[in-house]
Amino acid sequence: MANEDIDPSDEDTNEPMNSTSFLKLAMKWKKGMLSLPHPSNLRDLWDSHHVRMPFSPKNQYPGPSNELEDRWSSIVNALRSEMTSFSDIPKLILSYNKRFSGYWNFHVLSSVCEQNKEECLATLRLMSTVATMLPDLITNPIPLMKKGRDMSLTFNQFQLCSLLTNAFFCTFPRRNKTGPNSEYDKYPTINFSNLLSTSRGESYRSKSRKREKVRCLMAYFAETCQKIAAKQLDSFRLVSFSRHVLKQPPDWSRSKRPIAECKLTVSVSGAIEDCGPDTLQVDFANKFLGGGVIGTGCVQEEILLCIKPEMIAGRLFVQVLEDNECLLICGAQRYSNYTGYGDSFKFDGPVQDHLPTDSWNRLNTHVAVIDALIFHDLASQVHSRYFTRELNKAYCAFSASLPKVVATGHWGCGAFGGCKEIKAIIQLMACAQSSKHLAYFTFGDEQFQERFLNVYRVLIEADKTVADLRDIVTEFSESLILVGEEEAEKMSIFDYIVSNR
Repeated sequence: MANEDIDPSDEDTNEPMNSTSFLKLAMKWKKGMLSLPHPSNLRDLWDSHHVRMPFSPKNQYPGPSNELEDRWSSIVNALRSEMTSFSDIPKLILSYNKRFSGYWNFHVLSSVCEQNKEECLATLRLMSTVATMLPDLITNPIPLMKKGRDMSLTFNQFQLCSLLTNAFFCTFPRRNKTGPNSEYDKYPTINFSNLLSTSRGESYRSKSRKREKVRCLMAYFAETCQKIAAKQLDSFRLVSFSRHVLKQPPDWSRSKRPIAECKLTVSVSGAIEDCGPDTLQVDFANKFLGGGVIGTGCVQEEILLCIKPEMIAGRLFVQVLEDNECLLICGAQRYSNYTGYGDSFKFDGPVQDHLPTDSWNRLNTHVAVIDALIFHDLASQVHSRYFTRELNKAYCAFSASLPKVVATGHWGCGAFGGCKEIKAIIQLMACAQSSKHLAYFTFGDEQFQERFLNVYRVLIEADKTVADLRDIVTEFSESLILVGEEEAEKMSIFDYIVSNR
């Protein structure tokens, strides 16, 4: 967590260091200790290596007479204006986003606020205040976490809240253009305009998903902004985002690691995010962090980011993940309960996260962000190239030194088309290679629980190694070629392992 020193004199040499903290940190945190912004004086960089911040003097736009004006002044004036109704929010956001006045309608926000007008308005007022504090909180340029490079960024929860309130109020420059060849086309969107608005012809189900996600986010903003208003600053923890590049993957065909290195538990009930501390919780991710979290998406990753909104801040600086990369997030707090999934997803009230903290004052919660490939048939999933890609992706995250238990489930299945059995084998192999234990959740599928545990017993009793299991997968892949495409889709890797013990 070294503090970064950047020479702002030359844009081309302003490449960030591998580890950056936006705080002045003691070597070890003690109760009651505050993490203060670092450095004490604001330093701004407006270049291709760092997040372009809304408060930068170079964030300008044409005024009424076509002369360039300071956009941050307009933002601050709008956010500090009197809010007598939540209907004021669209007006103030569009006052510094005029070109989108015909596109952003904020109907979703209005629908949510109608359910609890006074509470929402009070929260929105606090949010606007926290948003304008950004230059006092982020005093160091935020490096973009680009592909091919290990990098770690650490913030406190106050700083993340200010970043996210700015995302809510759509202040980040150059982040509304998402088409090919736009400056940030390799980054997720960050401004909340799409989530807070509806589009022409958008379905009722889509609008419902958005409303429930906004309710989760408003619960987060209410709790965090109230703490800020009450000056309970010593209650804020730290959150770290770490991009990891797997430079030398294992030689899977020669690995002598026994499958027994991985202790397996398979649970029918429970959820990954309900696991306690000392587990690495797998985010079934899109290669763009968060997928459709600030759009219409509402499956595992989007739900995870809605109940742990501090993860959304990573969309500001994490470039699209490559095949040999993962993102590890430590310390993101959970703020909401929920029920359902997809169209049935519902906010189910706020929650208090009482996890212990580590020596850096981060909550003892770890999330591994790993994206799976999209598949349309079984044969391609056991093809050497694609199977190895998925193995390396899982190993990239699972090989992190801590924690020792990986909590996961049907990663890359569902919308991504992956086979549950293949993905279970991949994650078992990656855990064994990493000497990690595997806590697998089947989300109610008792038959899968029984079958997976049986396969595991067969492998353990036969003293199989990771290389042995890789060979079995290769043989299974070859067997698919010998049958027709229709028959191949009916074949089971679990059955193949058991029958060829």
